[in-house]
Amino acid sequence: CCCFNEGASGFVRGEGCGALVLARLFTLSEQDSGAQCLVRSVEMMQSSGAASLTAPCGTGMHEVIDLATFRGGLRPGDVDVVECHAAGEMQADALEVQACERVLRQAAPFESKQPLPLTSFKSCIGSTYAAS
Repeated sequence: CCCFNEGASGFVRGEGCGALVLARLFTLSEQDSGAQCLVRSVEMMQSSGAASLTAPCGTGMHEVIDLATFRGGLRPGDVDVVECHAAGEMQADALEVQACERVLRQAAPFESKQPLPLTSFKSCIGSTYAAS
């Protein structure tokens, strides 16, 4: 798959599933929660500005990351790591990296501009389609 690499050649089909156990924050007690994280915002966007139905749209990626950050009450420098879609397609991966950099680092105050690790589990197991 080689995401984030100029040798990216598309995706490999994979199989998998995922499970999340979600609970409202106010229903959890500190003793029994076992909570691993707090989901502050979930956003999605359909972008009609792309060249075609399957073409990536950098503007749309930028807007949805910006919206999720804003609605989650986060500042750009607050994000420590990003698990990317990383389809293994050179143009799409480049646009995703640029959108993350612009929203989460270039817009951050100078003192909080730490490196932003970008990861992709998909490059380890392939694209699991609906489970992705």
